[in-house]
Formats: sequence, C-alpha cells, structure tokens
Amino acid sequence: MEDLLKQMIIDLKIINASVKNIVGNPEDLDTKLNYVLCEIKAEQEKLEKALFTQINEQIEMISENVIDGLATLNMRIYNLEQAVNQMQKRGEKLNLTN
Repeated sequence: MEDLLKQMIIDLKIINASVKNIVGNPEDLDTKLNYVLCEIKAEQEKLEKALFTQINEQIEMISENVIDGLATLNMRIYNLEQAVNQMQKRGEKLNLTN
C-alpha cells in the first residue's frame, strides 16, 4: 500500500509538471487540458487496477490464513476427541466442570 502511495505521489508530480507547461501556452489551453485530463484518467485507472489487485491479494492471503487456522483447529479438535476416546477406553471419567 505504501508503494502504491509513493507511485501516486510521483504520478501527481508528473501531472503537476504537465499543468505548469499549460500555463505557458494559453492558445493551446483546451487541447492541453484535454490531454492532461486524459492522462489523469489513465493514471486513475492504473491506480484503481493496482489497488484492486492489492486488495485481492490481501483477501487471498487472509483467506489462506483462515483456511490454515481452521485446519489447525480441526486437527486439535480431532486430537482432543482421540484423547477422550482413549481415556474412555481406559475407563477414566472426565470431569469437565470447574
């Protein structure tokens, strides 16, 4: 996310330089403004795609962590069930109250 923000700052500096160039030629102002607006829109689309990609990567990583956590939890439950079964086979009674 930090890299994306750094890139946005660089892109805005480039756009700012383009805008400064416009001020020097008022006769071509409309043409240059349209060009800059197109550049801004293209940058916006690029940044939106990058942000969307980053969000999807984060969601995928979180999903993988949740799946891993559930698998671990499932294994612990299984191990507890096995321990309870072994204790019951040995005739031990479990006191699960405090």
